[in-house]
Amino acid sequence: MREVSTNAYQSIRDLDFKIVTNDEGAVYTSADIVSMDIQRKLTDKGVSIGNAISDRLSVTLRKSENDIPKNTRFVPYVKFGDDVNYTRLGRFYVTKCTKNKHGYLNVTCMDYLNRLDKECKWKAGGGASALTFPATHQQMLDYITSRYSLSCSFVCQNWTVETKPEGYTYRQILSFIAASHAANVHIDENDAVTFVQFAEATYPLSAANVISQMIDETVGYTVNGLYIEVDDDTDIYIDDVPGSQYDEDATGIVKVKNPFATVAIANYCWTQLGGLSYISTTITKRATTALQCGDVIDVYDYAGEPAEFKAAVTALHYTVSASGGFQEQITSYADTGENKKTTPNKKADITFAVSQRFWSSDYLIVS
Repeated sequence: MREVSTNAYQSIRDLDFKIVTNDEGAVYTSADIVSMDIQRKLTDKGVSIGNAISDRLSVTLRKSENDIPKNTRFVPYVKFGDDVNYTRLGRFYVTKCTKNKHGYLNVTCMDYLNRLDKECKWKAGGGASALTFPATHQQMLDYITSRYSLSCSFVCQNWTVETKPEGYTYRQILSFIAASHAANVHIDENDAVTFVQFAEATYPLSAANVISQMIDETVGYTVNGLYIEVDDDTDIYIDDVPGSQYDEDATGIVKVKNPFATVAIANYCWTQLGGLSYISTTITKRATTALQCGDVIDVYDYAGEPAEFKAAVTALHYTVSASGGFQEQITSYADTGENKKTTPNKKADITFAVSQRFWSSDYLIVS
């Protein structure tokens, strides 16, 4: 989780949005923004590690220009109520710009990870000196962040790669380092490289802010084992039973390909992941921007029995529109089945309909 203002948790509030381009460039205000959509996720399936998935921003602007150049930096912000400061929602770079039937601009942007799909040859360049091997994970991480002028506060375990990895992109190298630390790699709203592990977080999720919910306590996921494919000839399997063998038909096995893996790395990852258990749920609510992918939170069946469950945030989806205001969809995905039970919170629906005063429909047009 990240810290946000107390206003972010209020049921009814005024909101203001803006998008700043290239730090010192043009500023698009609430009057310019027709709709906005931010998608971020750690994984395309249940709990897994070693993923490096880019966040995506889609925004429709009420502007007359024909195009916005590729690689233009887009930094969206929201201000809650009478907060003095805006909250940054991400940092993105334009990949596509087209006009829609209303004459507005549809702009698609990706985060900085999308720029790291180039082969890493470990040569000197940017702010990085050439790297020789053997090298530690920390040295490889420092090389990439220096080459691209990215910040990173993560401290790697003291593991060494003996032979120079060849034929991999910078994004893949980061994913292997992440997988070695039971994590997924992400670029945050400040262009900082972060390694996200699944960890419990205390989040005040209240029924008053829930718009709808899909939950099935029978569709859950528990990490029962870890299978690592090192190369075509080597794999590592670990669970709670000493000497056990990998069973491809077993459930709850986290699988990852990681050429950096060793037995020590597998043991470390197992201590981080083993026994993690959660249910499948999707919750749509008023956005606070406090949650982060990887947070493991308590959720409730608000429309049914007041039972408490654990949910692992595998994806977050923010939307801004005239019809819905500022919404946040939390996905806790378990790949053993589909959500089957829909429990819309009628009280929250009514409260939300009233609170649409916080966003002026004079500015937003649904395209």
